[in-house]
Amino acid sequence: MSEIDDPIAAVKQQYPETATGPISVMLDVLGALHPFAVVGNVFRQFISQAEQKARVRALFEAIEWYVREHDKKIEELALEKQLEKPEAKEAVIAAVTEALLSPDLNKIKRFAAILGHEFIGSGSTTEWEDAAAYIRALSQLGDNDIRVLRILHQQQRTAFIGHEQKPDQPQFARTMERILITAEQGGISREDVYSCCARVNGFGLTLQMERPRGMVAVDYVYRLTRHGKHLIDILQSVP
Repeated sequence: MSEIDDPIAAVKQQYPETATGPISVMLDVLGALHPFAVVGNVFRQFISQAEQKARVRALFEAIEWYVREHDKKIEELALEKQLEKPEAKEAVIAAVTEALLSPDLNKIKRFAAILGHEFIGSGSTTEWEDAAAYIRALSQLGDNDIRVLRILHQQQRTAFIGHEQKPDQPQFARTMERILITAEQGGISREDVYSCCARVNGFGLTLQMERPRGMVAVDYVYRLTRHGKHLIDILQSVP
């Protein structure tokens, strides 16, 4: 087969391999005369240096806001010493990476809250590892997921007992009907509540429990995990 007859070779000639990343590839394909050229124009602005810098600036401004909201000063946090931990560096890199990829300012503020919380508390190795995991999870969760987690937190936070936040299992099942009612009052259907709970279950933020015998008002019972409760504790002051 000649190079002209080889469709892969023909495409490679038309689009030289200079682009890196999915958005760059898309922009290479979507030329000025392409029917979807307007999509390319939108994303050219999205990945412009000015836009990227604005998103990263928003992240660090939100961290500073979070720190001040908790009556702390940046210079008191010993940031350089904290960032000697590889896990802390990983969490910051995760936040910057996700901020660069997100057009959603609320998500960026959530990433900032996670970092701000750890900086204020001089997080341990495990806590910084959890912070990186929270940031990656938040990058994939939508506003409805966060709303449902907040409702679970509102109804279930008192079921975590003592310094170790040990879950009082019997309390959780009794909260599920109230969770569904509260969500429906906020415009979230029962099916969407169950769907969100199942989705965040994959991030270790909720667990599905066995439905008690005789409970007919609900189809499924979910509870926050300690990780889920801790995440929403951190996010209380942000959208």
